[in-house]
Order: sequence, then C-alpha cells, then structure tokens
Amino acid sequence: MRRIERKFGMRIAVLGAGGWGTALAVLWHRHGRDVLLWTPFEQERRAIREAGEHSRVLPGIRVPETLPITTDIEEAVGGAQVVLLVTPSQFIEETACKAAPFLAEGTPVISAAKGLERTENPVPRTLTALIEEALRTHGVLCPVLALSGPSHAEEVGRGLPTTIVLAGENPEPLQKVFSTPTFRVYRSTDRLGVELGGALKNPIAIAAGIGAGLGGGDNALGALVTRGMVEIARLGTRAGARPETFWGLSGIGDLVTTCASPHSRNRRVGMELAKGRALDDILRELGMVAEGVQTAQTVDCWARHLGIETPITSAVARVLFQGSSPMEELQNLMTRDLKEEHF
Repeated sequence: MRRIERKFGMRIAVLGAGGWGTALAVLWHRHGRDVLLWTPFEQERRAIREAGEHSRVLPGIRVPETLPITTDIEEAVGGAQVVLLVTPSQFIEETACKAAPFLAEGTPVISAAKGLERTENPVPRTLTALIEEALRTHGVLCPVLALSGPSHAEEVGRGLPTTIVLAGENPEPLQKVFSTPTFRVYRSTDRLGVELGGALKNPIAIAAGIGAGLGGGDNALGALVTRGMVEIARLGTRAGARPETFWGLSGIGDLVTTCASPHSRNRRVGMELAKGRALDDILRELGMVAEGVQTAQTVDCWARHLGIETPITSAVARVLFQGSSPMEELQNLMTRDLKEEHF
C-alpha cells in the first residue's frame, strides 16, 4: 500500500460520517492531511470498513483503509487541532455538547452544515451560534467558523474541482490547511452571511424542483434563482449580514448549484412533491436529510415576524406544511400584483 505523506501536522477531526463529512475526510486524507472521521454509530463504521465505501450516501467513492474511523468522541476530539461538525443541523448542538469536554481551549470549531435552529421562536439562531452556546455551557472558549458554498459531496468525493468559503475570525491559517488542488477555499469575515446563504437557498431549491416537476423550463428556473436570491439577500441583510456576501460562493454560487443539480436532495424533494406524493413518503425514500424542508417553515415564520416578503419560500412552506397544491402556488406566484423590479 502506498504511504501517504502527511503535509500538515494539524489533526482534523470530522464529526459526522454522512455524505458530506465522509467526502471531506476522504478528500483531505487523499491530499496528505491528518484526518480522523467520527460516527456515533458502530454499525455505520463497520459498514464503511467492510465495503470500503459509504454505500448508502457515497456509492462508488473509495474510503481508504488508512483513513481512521472511530465511534469514540474522546479519541476523535482529544488529539485534534481543528474540529468540524458535519452532522445534520438538528444534531449540531448535541454533537458540540459531546465534543466540548475533550476540546482544548482555543481549538477552532467549524460548522460545515447548512441549516438553522429548529425553534418555535420567530428569530432562529444560526448553527455557529448554537455551537458557541453549547461550548460556553461546558466552560469551553473556542473560535467557531462556518464552511459553506457550492459543494455536493458526490463531486468532492470524486475529486472534481470545487470552491467554497471559510468564514469567521482569522480564517487564513485554516484556509491553507483545507485547500487542495481540487478544493479551493476562499475566506470571509462575514460568518453570518455565509451561514445564511447556505441555509436560505435550500427552500428555493425545493421550489426549483417543484417547477421542474411541473414541466417548467429554463425560463422558470432562471426566474426562481434570481427572485430567490432577492429573498435571501433581503432577509440576510436585515439580519445583519453584508449584502455582497450573497453574490458570492455561499450565496448565488450555492443557490445556482443546488437549484440545478441532480445531486440536490432539496430539488429532488420538490420534484416528488410536484407528482403529488406525500412529504413523509418522500423523506422516507430519500433516506437522508433535506435541510430545506424545516428551513422553509423557519424562514417563513422569521420573515413574517420581520415584515419581509419571501413569496417563493412562503409558497414552499405552504406546500410542505399546509397541504397547498404545487400548481396552485405556482399560479399564485405568477399572478401576484405587477410591480417594479427591485432588490
């Protein structure tokens, strides 16, 4: 077996062995980084080892035997100089709490998930805010950053060219560690904007799937992407993010990719909804989390609280949770009051 030369002494702990976490761990291991992948499920760890791949979420992408995989959170976090949380958004806070007792003070913690807090409060918290609170509860002070952008796990795992953005305080040292010849990392200090771009685009991708499932063409897709971006930027800037962030990788870049790609789980949910299928059946068959489902309801509530119009996201929320017809909602969007285009 060819020995991989480790080019960085920094141990990277990737917490979460779903498609995205596995793809990142495989990518960095392949390029000489010192990586350890953690899953809380022994059955998942064993299945990956026996098959040599994560068959359920990343079929055909080899997971090297030399990539360590553990179910021991202390083993994963205790020796790490940087920790990534790559679980579905609803498990981010729980995972941060599990990791906290073993984190060295000042260890950078990265949120690589794309979602918002699941809450009945009208103003949700970002995932980095949830992580910071979880760490503070355990008396641990660590810088928390966000990693987001147009990055389907299937393509990252295959080594296809990908660009992404790392946001937070002093991201430059980690930018160099994470970047490879096929994975280019930009940096930003607008953590809020980068997180919101990654989260708010998911309901728009569901809308794009509904449009495609109803027979809409490229014209409809272009309209959804453009007007969807307006909604994202409108809400994001009101929340305090910088407007220009939404015209970058974590905004328009991620939105275009998620709305157009067959890899997009949120787009697939929309296409199945257009066929008249029940949401529970769609999600059961999908077998993976589609973050846009919960985010649509959260954003609809948040926007109404702020008095901001988000017609596409609100239409998706009505289809998902109020039994509204996809065709009816499409017609409602097309027959809204005529107005001047503004952003």
